[in-house]
Amino acid sequence: KLENNYVCVLECGADGDCLFHVLAEALNFDLIYKHNIPEYDICSLRIMCSEQINDENFDIILESYKAEAECDEFFGDWNPNTIKNKEELKIEIIKMGNNFWGDHILMQLLSCKLEINFVILSDNMNINIINNELKYSKTIFIYFLDNLHFQLIGYFNGRFVETVFFNDNIPICFERLIEK
Repeated sequence: KLENNYVCVLECGADGDCLFHVLAEALNFDLIYKHNIPEYDICSLRIMCSEQINDENFDIILESYKAEAECDEFFGDWNPNTIKNKEELKIEIIKMGNNFWGDHILMQLLSCKLEINFVILSDNMNINIINNELKYSKTIFIYFLDNLHFQLIGYFNGRFVETVFFNDNIPICFERLIEK
């Protein structure tokens, strides 16, 4: 197990794309560490999300967004009440910037597609594991600042910052958070 090194919070970008910046950074750091060429960017991750919208999940996803909009908990410049079909929703998801912010729904879609767990830590140390369990072999830790902005949590192991962890090698300090 990893221990006695440093945890860091990395600012990866904003402007409505912070979740996608965070995920691209995490995945690309992992690829660079393995001497591969980075291949993830905001656009590719948004497209990947949109491709996960299908006939089985479209209605429940759209209804969730409509409910959020009614409660004034909705973020972004689009209006879910104007969406008529899954193709229109896909187009909104792909638009970069403040149009469609990344959220728990898109994280669930990406978690399944990429087969990576996402653990979200918030300001008050609440822990949210997307899909409620570590069901995949790899995990990314994300900090949700002020319930508005995502940042990447990394672990400096003495040589480089790790951002994607195999579940059998999660730093002890992160494991302790998950166990609470």
